[in-house]
Amino acid sequence: MSTQADLTTTPADVLASVVRRYLNHYGDQIAGIYALPDDPYEPERGRDEEEGVHIVVVFEEPYDHWTKTGTVMQIAHGVMDEMEWTVPLVPHHVSLESALVQRIRREGVRLD
Repeated sequence: MSTQADLTTTPADVLASVVRRYLNHYGDQIAGIYALPDDPYEPERGRDEEEGVHIVVVFEEPYDHWTKTGTVMQIAHGVMDEMEWTVPLVPHHVSLESALVQRIRREGVRLD
């Protein structure tokens, strides 16, 4: 059964909302926000349709992974809940200095 949100909310709406929330919360700590079709940590696994869209927030230095994890997750899940979105957003975050950043920039779509 479709809800009203299913009929009016687009993927672009959801992505725009999550990007806006990240930028409002973290501001100039963010070096970029990217969407990827597959897990940036396991690219050899390939695309999993049920897994959703991977969102990667790239942070400027100084960067402490553990202080970002909870809020990065809460923002993405909060947007999904509020917009009644059923395709999962799978949030990740990395430092601008991470070895993953080059691949994320090459394979991802920049959202911010």
